[in-house]
Amino acid sequence: PQKGEVVLDKYFNSAFSGTPLRKLIQSRNIKTLVLTGIATESGIETTCRQAVIDGYYVVIPTDCVNSGHPEMHRAALKYMARCAELTTVDELMGIWSGRKPRLKKAVAKSGLSGKRV
Repeated sequence: PQKGEVVLDKYFNSAFSGTPLRKLIQSRNIKTLVLTGIATESGIETTCRQAVIDGYYVVIPTDCVNSGHPEMHRAALKYMARCAELTTVDELMGIWSGRKPRLKKAVAKSGLSGKRV
């Protein structure tokens, strides 16, 4: 981590359990979470579920998550595709740099389908 970056120790599947993450996100008025890491079927999926329940827009770059259990990894991604936006890091970086339009679900949720937002 770089100087000034927040580091949270996580002891449970969900990054929200037993950490001050929720308060940190709320205090910064963050509405979108990008989830990356290992154990897709455990930590990523559990954090995704809780984030969606809490009303956050969740984005998962599929090339930034993995698991030691390929079949469980694929099943977790299939489930999360129903409630989160699955993308790639290249697509996400293109969006952040302004080279690409926003993700499809973000457009659909905005009510501006067919318009670049």
